[in-house]
Amino acid sequence: MKILICEGKHDRIFLRTIGESLGLECSVKDQLRDIQAILRRGCSRSNLDLVIFPDTNKDKIVSAILPRLLHDTIGRVNCTPCVLVDGDGERLGSLFETFLIGITSGLSSHQTSDISIDTSEDQLQISVSSTNDQRYSICVNFIIIPLSFEKDLVKESLIRFSSSFSRREKEELFSAKPHRAMVDIATKIGITKDELITMSARERWFETYDWFSTIIQKVS
Repeated sequence: MKILICEGKHDRIFLRTIGESLGLECSVKDQLRDIQAILRRGCSRSNLDLVIFPDTNKDKIVSAILPRLLHDTIGRVNCTPCVLVDGDGERLGSLFETFLIGITSGLSSHQTSDISIDTSEDQLQISVSSTNDQRYSICVNFIIIPLSFEKDLVKESLIRFSSSFSRREKEELFSAKPHRAMVDIATKIGITKDELITMSARERWFETYDWFSTIIQKVS
C-alpha cells in the first residue's frame, strides 16, 4: 500500500481519479490519526492500494504532519510515503533544503531521539531510521509540481478548449488567480470545477509532465 500526502481538495480529487483509473483500491483519509493507525499496523497489512491524505499547504505538511508521523512510527515499520506539493516557482534545491530543515526541526520539537537522517536531493528523498533498530526506516519521497497543479490545469484547459475562448479571454484567464480561472473555465464549458479536475486525470492531460510521470511511477 502507498500513502500519498497532498496539499488540498484539488490534489485529492486528481489523485483519487488517477488511482482509480489505474485499477487501485483507493481511500481518502481526512484525519491524521487514521494515517498514524495505518502506519502503526504496517503498510503491507492494509487491503488498500493507495491512501490519500489531503492537508492545507506544504509548510504545514513539512513542519507538522510529517514530523508527527515520523515520530510515531520510527523504528516500528518500513514505509515510503509520497508527498505531492506545489513548487510555486522556487528552485528544487532550495525547496529540498526547506523540507529537510522543517522535518528536522519538527522532530526536534517532538524530542525525537536516536534517529538517523539520510537524504538524496537528486531523488528528492529524506529517509529517517532509528539508530536502535535500523531494520526499519521511513523514506519520504517528494513530488514537486514546479509551479502549481492549478496553474498547469488552467494552461492545459485553455489548450484543449481553445476554440471556446477568445484571445482576450485567454489572456485574462492566464493572468487571473488560478483558482478563479479554473471556475471560470469550467463554467464556460458547462461543467463544474471538480469535473474539470476529474476530466484532466481521466484523459491524462499531463502525460508529458515529469511530475505526472513520477506520480504514476510511485503509485503503480
